[in-house]
Amino acid sequence: MYIVSDCPGFEPPYNAGGTERQLSDLAVELGRCEVDVTLVVRECTSGAEGSSASPGDDRLRTVYVPPGSVAKGQGWAALLPNLKFIRNTFLFLLGARRDYDVLIVSGFRQLALPIALLSGLARKHCIVRIETAWDLDDQLSAESNARIGRIARLLATTLIRATRRMTFALADCVIAFSDPLEERLAELGAPPGKVKQVPNGVDVARFAPVSPDAKRALRSYLDLPLGKTVFVYTGRICRSKGVPDILRVWRHCVQREDLYLLLVGSDSGSYDSCEVEARELAERYPERIKLTGTVENVAQYLQAADVFIFLSHCEAFGLSILEAIASGLPCLVSDVGCARQLIRHHENGAIVPVHAEPRIVLREIGWLQSRREQWGPMGARARAKILRHYALKAVARRYVDLFDHGPDRRADSHHA
Repeated sequence: MYIVSDCPGFEPPYNAGGTERQLSDLAVELGRCEVDVTLVVRECTSGAEGSSASPGDDRLRTVYVPPGSVAKGQGWAALLPNLKFIRNTFLFLLGARRDYDVLIVSGFRQLALPIALLSGLARKHCIVRIETAWDLDDQLSAESNARIGRIARLLATTLIRATRRMTFALADCVIAFSDPLEERLAELGAPPGKVKQVPNGVDVARFAPVSPDAKRALRSYLDLPLGKTVFVYTGRICRSKGVPDILRVWRHCVQREDLYLLLVGSDSGSYDSCEVEARELAERYPERIKLTGTVENVAQYLQAADVFIFLSHCEAFGLSILEAIASGLPCLVSDVGCARQLIRHHENGAIVPVHAEPRIVLREIGWLQSRREQWGPMGARARAKILRHYALKAVARRYVDLFDHGPDRRADSHHA
């Protein structure tokens, strides 16, 4: 099996966040299911080249395809590098076609159509993952639209719609992570028989609750306050993830000595970043807010916290929510992605509308605070569902089942 992604330069096991970690975890777990996996990813901007084997795992290999990535929002400047990457990926997969039976594609906008075409020509099974809600948008990013003219924007929209229809027709299977994403695919005309809902998975051993004593020890180790209620956010420190919304809420909380906000993540190089704003507020109120920057021990920060807060504006799934619930935390989240599938409002957490006013979020913070003694049972009930349906092992087996029952053109071997 080859897993193909336009994410730049990562190699399993990958411990940071986002799509990269999900693909890394999936690749590792598929290897444990005795599937030979090659990850084909975009070269780092700094120039990672060639291929490498993951330490201690002879079933897992990573191949890097040039050129390096271009930041979102660059308009025409991104066109040539992206076309070169698509061409190089296509040619590499064409040359390696005897080495795989199944292609899993991550990167719908750039890679899905050319690889779906290739899979038809080479008689391979093609599974397309919809990684973000933006994958199904008709527009380029707002930043790119601002750099190109009206005619170019209309042309881009027409091209996006046409390639999406062709991809739906050619792919053997389109993966939706959540109910809203599956509904959106239906609206856009994806054949119902091809759409399969397979969620992202979580390492339930790594993301797991800890005892009160272990939580106190982690707080000391991570330099977090012992006598406060710690609300934690994990993810990119950017506008689309709703971090400014959290900051607006916390400006109302800075006079409360019992509350503490922990922002775990970074995003200093993105067009969407609000890290400067977050850092300024944290420096102004160091006893109320902490910004960690990029870390690899996200699980420890979740285990050290009390409540998870996540006010993202749009999610295809919401891996951060899944990890928080697996860690046993009650959650206060916006109504995006998997939120309604994992959280029952006022039973094991709280859900607020996207772009909710601060007073609404503050009301739910008050509701959670008034039920502190129920946080443990809330987290345990939510985690029980994760163990049944969202553990990485179960998710990997669902992918194996997909290509075990795929079209006749797929070879019978699992060593794909």
